[in-house]
Amino acid sequence: MAWEAKELFQYYKDLIGEIKLDLQLDGNNRVGTDLFGVYVNIVHTQEIEREAGGFGKYATNQNQMRWSYNYGRPTEDYRDKFIDSVEIALEDHFDVHSVTFMGEEVMESRPSIERGWRVTPYAYIALRAKGSEVDRVSPVSLDMDFLDTSGFVVIPVESPELVVDCSGETTTRPVSDLKLTRTLDERQINDGKLILEVSATGKGLIPELEELIELDLEDFEVVSIADQGCLPTSFDTDSPEIQILSDRSWSVEYQAKDRAAEATTFVFSDTKMDIAKDKIQRYEDADLVEAESVIQLEKDMGKPNYAWLAFAIPLFGLGLVAIVAIAIAASSKPAAKTEKFEIPEDINAFTVLSLLKDIKQHNGIDVKQREELNGSINRIEKHFFGEDAEAAPGDLKELAATWVNKVRT
Repeated sequence: MAWEAKELFQYYKDLIGEIKLDLQLDGNNRVGTDLFGVYVNIVHTQEIEREAGGFGKYATNQNQMRWSYNYGRPTEDYRDKFIDSVEIALEDHFDVHSVTFMGEEVMESRPSIERGWRVTPYAYIALRAKGSEVDRVSPVSLDMDFLDTSGFVVIPVESPELVVDCSGETTTRPVSDLKLTRTLDERQINDGKLILEVSATGKGLIPELEELIELDLEDFEVVSIADQGCLPTSFDTDSPEIQILSDRSWSVEYQAKDRAAEATTFVFSDTKMDIAKDKIQRYEDADLVEAESVIQLEKDMGKPNYAWLAFAIPLFGLGLVAIVAIAIAASSKPAAKTEKFEIPEDINAFTVLSLLKDIKQHNGIDVKQREELNGSINRIEKHFFGEDAEAAPGDLKELAATWVNKVRT
């Protein structure tokens, strides 16, 4: 009937007038071509929020949940659908780094500066412009569904575009409550390497490492920096303001500046920004312990002095003759009696490494087996305690059983 159609039209018109999507820059609009963030907020009247039962479901994937129910509407993967729509809307001019949602269970509205309206924080988009010519963020939309007398209707709610300046240098994005953890790893010092691991958390996007600490030290210089990138993790539900939390980590490799001189101490540099907490620690074997800002290195890090080779080379021939003679004599003797070794009950990197080192020290294995055993030990140390995560040692239990069986035969 005409009057029913008119009422339905007026209902949809009222809906559109009572809800909208808003984009808010995290910081000023001078974003350059660095990473920046945009808050996505649902702005609405109190009546429409009550009618919709809140907006938490739009931060979920209902089809991936058990016993999900959508009040008469088909279940929907709202999160994935919104991420797809954002990537499609922005792909021409931006790389979308991540989309972080306010959790369904904590998504609550708060008063707006506009009388009669409320704001519900919905998502945070981290993105980067593809070029300096970009001057605006295109509108993004969220499909929202509402019940009417005939069933339900899906209404796309679209944001206005956002003006940005990508042409010049970026300004530091707003960040607060920064917390640093700096860990000195001396376990590769014999190879002339010191590794400084830095992790940071804070409110807002974590800046570059060069903005947080002084990297160039008096006795050491940077060889390389591995940056894991800034990752927005969640909204700060304790803050009265809409605020994103993020973290970031780096691995910095140092070497001594004057490779001919001895470097016996490592001094942690001062921070460049206000830091709420700065935790300093070091490795003691495989354990992490708190440390002072000045650390006495376990070994000197200077460049080896090769002058001794001038004296050692003439003696090498004599030494080689002696070694051959000892080897011949040793081969004529019966092999040393081996000790009995058992597979550890608790299999982990520490127990298996201890077993292999014990076999190496106390078992009379031949040269070929010793080289193979050293390889197994090195792979465990690099994979579990070093920087080479790809040096996989294989199944630890199988590795332990293989060596125990070898020395029993």
